[in-house]
Amino acid sequence: MTDHLSVARELLRHLLTAGPQKGARLKVLLAREFERRAGLTFQQAFWNFPKFSAFLAANADLVEVSAPTGPGDLSVSLRSQPVADHAQALAAVSSPGRFLPPALWNAFTNPDPRRHRFFNRVSGEIVHYLEASQEPPNPNIAARVAADPNYVEITPASAEQQSAWLKEFLSSVPVPESKRALLSNQAVNVTYNDQGGASGSTGAVGIGAAPTVGRCWQLPLASGDTGLQAITNVTGSVASAGTFNVMVLRPLARVYIPVASQVLVYNFTDLGLPELFNDSAIYALYMAPAGTSSGTPWANIQLVNG
Repeated sequence: MTDHLSVARELLRHLLTAGPQKGARLKVLLAREFERRAGLTFQQAFWNFPKFSAFLAANADLVEVSAPTGPGDLSVSLRSQPVADHAQALAAVSSPGRFLPPALWNAFTNPDPRRHRFFNRVSGEIVHYLEASQEPPNPNIAARVAADPNYVEITPASAEQQSAWLKEFLSSVPVPESKRALLSNQAVNVTYNDQGGASGSTGAVGIGAAPTVGRCWQLPLASGDTGLQAITNVTGSVASAGTFNVMVLRPLARVYIPVASQVLVYNFTDLGLPELFNDSAIYALYMAPAGTSSGTPWANIQLVNG
């Protein structure tokens, strides 16, 4: 761990030598170079820092952080006279703290019953795959797990247990009563007319986590249903108007990015020539595999008319 800290601090010096950097850009550059030199991701090495700003604060002997006067990103620069002793950073990195690695926490709180997650007792790697899915990389991961006895399956915490944790946390921090209900475990039930016009229901589905902006959960259709004509009712256990939206989506294509920052090009034959209609609204969803940061994907979509 201390070797990883030395690498990260050396990179900070190098990246900031030419002048201050915005925090978001510095994080991307540091993570990329650190993974290249250390052979593991920045998040894996410094998992006990929940935010990049916490890592910078632990290295305050080396860098200075300036907050913007208004909206915007923080600015990071090298100290004009760095402190020789970086005991604060060493102590912060060496201490296990109160945080689980994000990938491990996500594995325990994953509500998808079809997704199996495994922990490697030797490497600490966490992998996951969809049961019975033939879509890459699921078969390869399933085969790798089956061939390695060091992988143990992670049993996710139930929605009830997560709800209990959330209630315990809410009782320990000052949260306005008007906001408490929105932070509680949400159970959503959607009724609809199925592909043949008959009434159907997803049943009450507990999402198992507090809803945050941009986060999505897939609600299962009733057994035998392959689509729907209309939504007839939406019920949320602790919801009020505007708490969440229900989206009806038709998958057009799924693309897997195996390596960070890799540029991939898929033509219409690779994607199966999906059809778009005049009133189609294109929407992109992305999911970061366990052990990786989500980042912001970049995509360029070309449409053919005629």
